Amino acid sequence: MCVEVLIAVAVGLFVLYCWDLVVSLAGFLPLRHPQSAEGPERRFACIVCAHNEQRVIAGVVRALREQDYPPDLVRVFVVADNCTDDTAAAATSAGAEVLVRHDETKRTKGYALQWGMDQLLAHVDFDGLCVFDADNDVDRNFLRVMNGHLGSGSRAIQCFLDTKNPEDSWVTRCIALAYHVTNRFWMRSRERLGLPATLGGTGFCLERGIVQEYRWDPGSLSEDLELAVKLTLDGIRVHFTPLTRIYDEKPPGLYASMRQRMRWMQGHNDVAFRWVSRCLWHAARAPSIGALDVGLYLLQPLRLLTAFLVMVALLVALALDPSNPSVARAFSFSIPAVVLWGAVFLGYPLLVATAEGVGWFALKTLVPYVFFSFTWVPAVFLGLLRMRSRVWLHTKHVGEKVSGAPKGQPQGAASDRDHRGERGD
Repeated sequence: MCVEVLIAVAVGLFVLYCWDLVVSLAGFLPLRHPQSAEGPERRFACIVCAHNEQRVIAGVVRALREQDYPPDLVRVFVVADNCTDDTAAAATSAGAEVLVRHDETKRTKGYALQWGMDQLLAHVDFDGLCVFDADNDVDRNFLRVMNGHLGSGSRAIQCFLDTKNPEDSWVTRCIALAYHVTNRFWMRSRERLGLPATLGGTGFCLERGIVQEYRWDPGSLSEDLELAVKLTLDGIRVHFTPLTRIYDEKPPGLYASMRQRMRWMQGHNDVAFRWVSRCLWHAARAPSIGALDVGLYLLQPLRLLTAFLVMVALLVALALDPSNPSVARAFSFSIPAVVLWGAVFLGYPLLVATAEGVGWFALKTLVPYVFFSFTWVPAVFLGLLRMRSRVWLHTKHVGEKVSGAPKGQPQGAASDRDHRGERGD
């Protein structure tokens, strides 16, 4: 009986992963980019929350000050949150306006960001608010692209997330490849099909009305994901654009990477447990494919963990009773599951890399990438255990680096780093 239940769960998970894979194929179709005849006329406020980031904060400030956009329409703000180093001075020297915050009881990024947004809403005129992390590098065309999206009616836009230091270690190479896969598997495909994308924590733009109407949940460790869910349920679509990128510094060591991803999973699981039932109810009541897709996305870490546990349980059942016909049926079913696994973890990355012009980089990274993919299982598990923790785990950054491609490089232009190749749209 237990084996039959495991088989039923495995079949359900297989169907859900088939849905993901079929939807993802739209990521290889051409995108219809927004057409706006308006020139650079919107005022942008760029905000960066920083906690002890004196080593890297100047880089992101300079990248935002050097945008290919009229400087009189851009203001850059750094929230120096509970800093004990020279973050504020470094940001000021680079050209930012610094907002200093001290609050020992409310220490998550969400609190710092909401506090900074409140300051801007009260004292600054802006049409779009752009959010970045302290270690980011930014393409020079970022604000021009966001201006075009706002002009075409978009209210929330997420850009392409890329890796700032892909050649630092095998870990950063795997993360870089994972970013290419994720951007096409999840984000670009949803944009192509008219489904909501999600907000990635950095490199996104919100129309002023969104900032006014939707307050962050400061206690959440994934306030960006929570906002994306709220927008979806209210019929406001989060858009994705591959026309501009930000570059995020990733930890080169596996332990530091695990800590970072565990923190992401803390926030993701917290949002999932509080919002997935509302998403699925909305999907059934409306009905809404967008709400259903977001609900399934919220369940993705739990789906991964459940699939792993079911696989382990079936292997144990096989070892204990290899002659059991139910166990034999389970492993007969596992053949298409293995084929799907191979398509997702082996074939898909190579296909995406070829489309992105980084095929050789993917080929030499593929073997460690498969191992790295399995390290998500403990990250999800530990994130589930720590789901109620509200401590902002700080990821240390080593300093400024040059991003993987020239900022503002046009689509399809050649890269100056072999891991980037050509940038298709």
